[in-house]
Amino acid sequence: MKRSPIILFSIAFILVIIIMFVANYKSTLQHELDVPVSGIERLYTIGNSLVAVSTSKEVYVWNWNRMSDKPTIKSFGASILLWLAEGKLVWLPHENSDKIVTGNFGDDTKQNRLTFGTDWQCRQLGMSRTGQLVAAAFTDKEKVSRNFGVYNRVRFEMLSDDWDELVPVITIDNKKDVLLPYELAVSDDGAFIASVGQKNKSAWVVAVDVAQKQILWEQTIQESEYFTDVAFSPNGKVVYAGGEGKHLYGFETISGKVVRQLLMEEVSDINKTRSFNKQRVTCAEVSPDGHIVAAGVSPSNIIYFWDTMTGATLGIMEGCYGLNNLAFAPDSSTFVVAGRNYSGSLRVSRVPGK
Repeated sequence: MKRSPIILFSIAFILVIIIMFVANYKSTLQHELDVPVSGIERLYTIGNSLVAVSTSKEVYVWNWNRMSDKPTIKSFGASILLWLAEGKLVWLPHENSDKIVTGNFGDDTKQNRLTFGTDWQCRQLGMSRTGQLVAAAFTDKEKVSRNFGVYNRVRFEMLSDDWDELVPVITIDNKKDVLLPYELAVSDDGAFIASVGQKNKSAWVVAVDVAQKQILWEQTIQESEYFTDVAFSPNGKVVYAGGEGKHLYGFETISGKVVRQLLMEEVSDINKTRSFNKQRVTCAEVSPDGHIVAAGVSPSNIIYFWDTMTGATLGIMEGCYGLNNLAFAPDSSTFVVAGRNYSGSLRVSRVPGK
């Protein structure tokens, strides 16, 4: 029996689509890396190292130039942990709620314990993109709002150059306003600290001049209830902030002027995702060359890529389950994403347009 030309054409067309999809997947995917079963809390690049900190505080370190090699792995008893340049470490131990510890990844004997006071709680440890500088955000235990456990007094400090003391920068006392800081970042030159979170019922972002020990500017975005992610551009001129809502914001570091308002409106249409959770940015990062800013979006687990100069969308790609972290390779050509509740392999993929 002869087959209809229409059926043959349809079969051929489907085969071409499948081949194109597989070819595109293979050309985009560069490596797959095994990850901690517990999921990843932090994922970032320091120098030539890709660092993953699991939710159980296991540290995995790969070399971007030798991704096929097995990672170096080490476990820590910590509630907050950062692996930094030259294998240095900063962490908040479970057993000492009033101390931050600094040490070395390969030597457990050399440690400094820095006391910040029993009246304060360490909320975040943030760092520069180079991993050379660290800031800490503390909240006053006595100034806790009884309503939702949020605070109206926040203190920022920097780790000294010798990593042996905490240097006070500024304390923000909002008195009647309540604050909940979510994330902290430091510019590469150490001149600025940026923090994001929630102020009352609006998204909040603040930029601090470290040398002058004063607030450069402070803003709330009424159309969003909170910001959860913050990142400096490599030159320190722009602070990117995102959270609940459909925009990633770019603020001029010195003035606080909004220079970018990047839209993520198409997200819900890609995966046809139905969720009772509001759309929000779960991770934001700028490529090392400063040309691209990327953001992961929940609940659809989609990644957006934009040109930092024009604001044009460069591409939209699927991420992974529980997407909450994104890291660029040192040459900005590839990237990797991870999820807090995701125990599959990490996929190192090509950046759109690279």
